Amino acid sequence: MSTSSRAVAAIGGLCLLFAASGGPREASEEASGLTAARTGAVPHWFAAMSSRIEPAVLEARRIEGHLRDVEEALRRKATDALSAAQRERRNTALNWLREYRERGEFPHNHTHAGGRVPVFVDEHGTPCAVAYLLQRSGRENLVREIAGADNNVYAWELADDGRFSEWLDEMGLTLEEAARIQPNYADYCLCIVAEAMEWTPPPGGIAMCQG
Repeated sequence: MSTSSRAVAAIGGLCLLFAASGGPREASEEASGLTAARTGAVPHWFAAMSSRIEPAVLEARRIEGHLRDVEEALRRKATDALSAAQRERRNTALNWLREYRERGEFPHNHTHAGGRVPVFVDEHGTPCAVAYLLQRSGRENLVREIAGADNNVYAWELADDGRFSEWLDEMGLTLEEAARIQPNYADYCLCIVAEAMEWTPPPGGIAMCQG
């Protein structure tokens, strides 16, 4: 189940839990909590948290949609000019891209508040799609070097990196295709640790990362 799917399910679980219990409250709030449970009203503190969850869920869906569209487009592209070995490796790379998308773990932009930028590997160790493909093909050292030199680098800016170009050629991909694969990331973070319908305060359940 992807991040956004788990998020939607978890939010539903939270609503059920809060409707049944009224949410955490002091003893003096017992009556208002019971009223909220009976009427289905959402406590004000949960409404505030929801406003932070929704953008992160939408951001995850945006990234998933981007990666799905790119994968489908690259699978449709003619590959007659490639060797049999390149076509096989290209297909493997696109399978890894689908694996990455379905896993639903994407980098968080901790450094550019209010904007979207590429993040090669975030501070949690989560790789972007291009970095993930490099890692899956055994290029972990190259990933570390690229991230260390400029963690917000665009794939097209690696045109003069001989090792990156060699890897693209080996995988039957072009620099333009790598640039299409690479999304950029907003400063939203939604980390779902527990499965849907189970919520506990961080580090279990839902945790919002602040820049």
